[in-house]
Amino acid sequence: MTPERLLWQTVLINGLIDTTGRRISIEPCHADQARAWIGTRDFHTVCALAGMDGHFVLDSYRSGRLNPEDLKYKREYAIGRRAGA
Repeated sequence: MTPERLLWQTVLINGLIDTTGRRISIEPCHADQARAWIGTRDFHTVCALAGMDGHFVLDSYRSGRLNPEDLKYKREYAIGRRAGA
């Protein structure tokens, strides 16, 4: 995986996590903006740059099969593995 693809996957995951509004540093209006971003043209562009099908991600998110909170831990695990942790 290229560093660029990993970067875009992180952008996507962070956007999905932001929809929950559970970050300590996130304002409630930011969570609303994140939820409004889901499904937009920019969302689909980020998905494509991340190597993912935007329609599949969107469907998985809306159906509840994709849990943003779970993604946070998977991302941290993947980044730790790349750093040799």
